[in-house]
Amino acid sequence: MKVYLVSIRTFFKENNTDYAMAFDPKDNNDLKLFANYKDAKNEFNNSCKFYRDNFSVIEKNASYNDESTIIFYNKCRSVRYIVSLIEKEVK
Repeated sequence: MKVYLVSIRTFFKENNTDYAMAFDPKDNNDLKLFANYKDAKNEFNNSCKFYRDNFSVIEKNASYNDESTIIFYNKCRSVRYIVSLIEKEVK
């Protein structure tokens, strides 16, 4: 059975150190699991649209293999939002 995970990760730089924000399993926005591709792709597109519409960002496509990934950098490149759609086979 295939499942689809949409994840949003946040990274930031401060004092020349790169930090990753922790995933919050209680927050419904960090990780979302879907049983079908259509719903997952819709969530992925909506999440990308949110960053495009609400933040001044530079966008880079970092997709590979079965993973769709878009990196959104803020203008000074100190904050990165990474939105991914990952397909996994589970048994």
